[in-house]
Amino acid sequence: MNDRVIVLDTVYDGVLGGDKTLTDEFPFPVTFQWIKAYASNNSDATLACADQSGNAIVTATVIGDSGDPVEIRADAAAIAAGYDQVAQDTRITYTLDYNGALGTAAQNVHIIRGYLTGESA
Repeated sequence: MNDRVIVLDTVYDGVLGGDKTLTDEFPFPVTFQWIKAYASNNSDATLACADQSGNAIVTATVIGDSGDPVEIRADAAAIAAGYDQVAQDTRITYTLDYNGALGTAAQNVHIIRGYLTGESA
């Protein structure tokens, strides 16, 4: 049963000069809900996430531009396989490709992640 919503925010200030990786890990099971991500400029940056076994929860998706967040949900295949259900002490890794396919580098990036505690019923 899900009891609480957990929202985490990470900010990378300035013009990014390389890819970024961040991780979340909880001492209890969680259900991945969404990511809201954006840059302050019109960039080509993409964001993906996977569990510590390399199972994709979200494949590379373009983030929002000019301060307008894009809400990203788990891929249908990830939900079907149960990868959005994350066991306790399982690391979730987010990979930000700062310029997508060699496009415009992102500036002032916000990555907001939403989880529910527990597993879905």
